[in-house]
Amino acid sequence: MKGRFCLIVSFFLLITNQLNAQLENEIKTYVDSTEVLVTNGRKMMVNKILDNDYSKAHEIYKYLTNLTAGKTFSSFYYSEDIYLNILFGDWNNLVNILLDYKNIGHKYIYKDTFEIFSLLGSKLSSNGDSLQLECQKSTIDTESKKLIDIIFYVVINGSDNDVYNSKLDDFQKEYVNSKYNDILSNVLPKKRIKASFGFALGSGLVSTTGDLKKNFGSNATINLSMDFSIQKIYTSLYLNGTSLKLKVPFSVTNGIETLDFTGNESFQYLDAGLKCGYLVIRNGRINLSPYFSISGSFLESKRYDSEEDKKEYKIFNSFTYGPGIHSEIKLRENKTNNSYYYGYEHSYISFKVDAGYNFIAKFKDNYFKGNTPYLMAELVWGIGFF
Repeated sequence: MKGRFCLIVSFFLLITNQLNAQLENEIKTYVDSTEVLVTNGRKMMVNKILDNDYSKAHEIYKYLTNLTAGKTFSSFYYSEDIYLNILFGDWNNLVNILLDYKNIGHKYIYKDTFEIFSLLGSKLSSNGDSLQLECQKSTIDTESKKLIDIIFYVVINGSDNDVYNSKLDDFQKEYVNSKYNDILSNVLPKKRIKASFGFALGSGLVSTTGDLKKNFGSNATINLSMDFSIQKIYTSLYLNGTSLKLKVPFSVTNGIETLDFTGNESFQYLDAGLKCGYLVIRNGRINLSPYFSISGSFLESKRYDSEEDKKEYKIFNSFTYGPGIHSEIKLRENKTNNSYYYGYEHSYISFKVDAGYNFIAKFKDNYFKGNTPYLMAELVWGIGFF
């Protein structure tokens, strides 16, 4: 009985192994004829486009599209469909493709399929004028023509410029509930927002006015700042530090003893705060903005300062505020291509000069009362749109 059971088990194992081996051979020898046709068809279509035989290329495109209709993998990416139908001047089919984004906008095609997108972009750029004229003469509706005009502009000129922003704004204002909202949201590049972030380091000059000027001279400063610009709004977090020389000796009593300060003695000065302004000029080369600053400033002696007695003497330690003017010129820009046509990643180097006037709100002794005008020059490394 036991021997018979072993014989049955061995028989089933043999049958299973034979079936697995047969399936393995079928997988090894399997060829997807559709994939072969798509790969060869794309190559053939490229050759016809290079030979300017657009009629034959159009036939190949329609054949491959019908071949994979309703299947898991398609012959072309959605963006390729758009470019090809523009190149072939098939405006009615292009409109259908643009309207059907929800159903065909996320197609998959076979891996390692022959690449054609770069060639299509080049051909559209070189034939842009004649194709745009054909589109305007076609029978499609005005809204479709205006959207296709925007697509043309992106292909030929890119999207990281003010003209593209203007075209997109005009279209969205004219067609608030556009039938192409899916394309506007998912296919066309987003409207460029002029934004930048920069690190700045430099030097400058801080001066004094009033009674403060009688007692302290001007001096060069070391400046650090972080600048943020969005559209027309300019902001900067900054810190300026230096030492100011005492001109006239003086003595003060701190309640316990008299502190004597001699001529030519250094007092530490620090000003740190926020500038906010409006860019009246922002043209990609020059930035100009009046601003208003709020900050905290102090001027103090450290000669008597120690951990034990804490006898430092402050001339002022106060809230400060005042107007200023920011100017900046771009010295160099670097652009890194970020995709086929969705724009670039930007970085730049610029030189900026800020001039302003700080009103000091409170003094320890009115004998030193005055304000601190300043001039700052810095080299900026930034990212984003200048």
